[in-house]
Amino acid sequence: QQSNPSEWEFRPGPINYQMEALEAVNGTLWEMPRPENPVVALRNKAYLYSEDMVHLSLGGHKEVARGIRDLLLAQNKTRSNRVEPWDSRDYCESWYEQPKTNITKLNFQLKKFATDPNGEKLNNGKWALECKNEANACLLEVSNNSTLPGEVFIRFMAMGPPTINKYPHVKVRLQHAMHGIGPTFISPEVNDYTHRVHLNRVRTLGVIPPGATSRITVERLGEPTEWPFRVTGIIVTPNDRPHQVSKVTEDKPPVVAESSTAIT
Repeated sequence: QQSNPSEWEFRPGPINYQMEALEAVNGTLWEMPRPENPVVALRNKAYLYSEDMVHLSLGGHKEVARGIRDLLLAQNKTRSNRVEPWDSRDYCESWYEQPKTNITKLNFQLKKFATDPNGEKLNNGKWALECKNEANACLLEVSNNSTLPGEVFIRFMAMGPPTINKYPHVKVRLQHAMHGIGPTFISPEVNDYTHRVHLNRVRTLGVIPPGATSRITVERLGEPTEWPFRVTGIIVTPNDRPHQVSKVTEDKPPVVAESSTAIT
């Protein structure tokens, strides 16, 4: 059955943060093509996106690269090799695009869970530390090497819409938290789309002291699911106001039977 333009709509996301960043650096906003007719957009521009219509395809990445290049040429910009001082001491480790990590772990297994159809890299695919389904609880260890308190974030895979989610709900605890927000309940579901998506999500877990090494314990809630909980990265960023953690949406505890097994 053929659809018509009235059945489609374009819903742009909030651009407040983008505009604030542009003003801060006196930047210029470049946008992807946005045809007024959604059906025409799907017919002529769908090739710019992967199958989920969220991530860019190889052609989409090339389109963005061309757009940025043309913008710089039009503004007569010249390359600068000057590197400004970088005071931040963020610790950020991601194994999402390569099977390599030195993070201390227990009951987690580094596994390839997807192949990128647009990828051209040697290690083409997506990787995650999977919390084994046979283990009710898994552990990661993270250190704060900064002289300031460090806010800890966890990156994980999520799926949507919720009716097709294959990931378990989990409870995450951060050891030695100065001003934690936990335990943190994570529902790895995506509510922003009506079509199937499989995305990275981020949650803040709390703040740990300078020089501290802390355990992150992940406990599955309920029975094992088709896919195990997948962690794709860890971030520790200095926080000079440890009583204030970042405003990252917190999931409510799900109504499921909680596992009694824990790692101490």
